[in-house]
Amino acid sequence: MQDEPTIKVTVRTPQSKDDAEDFLVEEILMPPLEKWQELDNSRPPAPASKENANQGHAAPLRAVERPIAKLSFLKPVVTEVPLEFPFEHPDLGAVHIVAVQRLTVGQVGDILDARQNGAPDLFDIYAAMTGLSAEVLRGLEAGDGERVTGACFDFLPQLLRPAQSG
Repeated sequence: MQDEPTIKVTVRTPQSKDDAEDFLVEEILMPPLEKWQELDNSRPPAPASKENANQGHAAPLRAVERPIAKLSFLKPVVTEVPLEFPFEHPDLGAVHIVAVQRLTVGQVGDILDARQNGAPDLFDIYAAMTGLSAEVLRGLEAGDGERVTGACFDFLPQLLRPAQSG
């Protein structure tokens, strides 16, 4: 049997939201070329038919009922971000400040359970933190959006942050 050519790629993973030069560099070994099509996950999977419904495909996620205690925290769990570009919204009225709150473990679990295929979108998480919809957050002026999402990012649990190097 002939040896397969070894393909190595260098991957740079950001480690900081503030420092563009802070990244982890790793060299990874790619699978053999004949496996690439089989391993391609760039397209959504085909919908399950009755014939292949039970052939190793996971069932869709659904929310789980779990009791969550309402705790009185001894430190503030909310920070307010004043907007440089306040806006009017038909349901919210005039918005000058966005209040960002830390989430409980149960709230994070509920968000993750509600996502299709378990893939969280940070704006869904930020929506739970701010009380504004992900759609409204995406519509903020870029500078305001950066400050609001930066405050949200600071409150993200470690589970949802990029891996730290070293």
